[in-house]
Amino acid sequence: KGFAVVANEVKTLSAQTAKATEEIRAQVDSVQSRTGFAANQIELISQTISEMEGIV
Repeated sequence: KGFAVVANEVKTLSAQTAKATEEIRAQVDSVQSRTGFAANQIELISQTISEMEGIV
């Protein structure tokens, strides 16, 4: 009976770990997406500044 309790607890912890891992993956994907967007915006700003320097 003790082994069954331990096995059930391991199963529960495994499910919790899988759920937490999926949540972390989703957060990492979101951070990567936002970082890519920010990098693109910085590039556009840099290009605009270069164009403005050419005008002045």
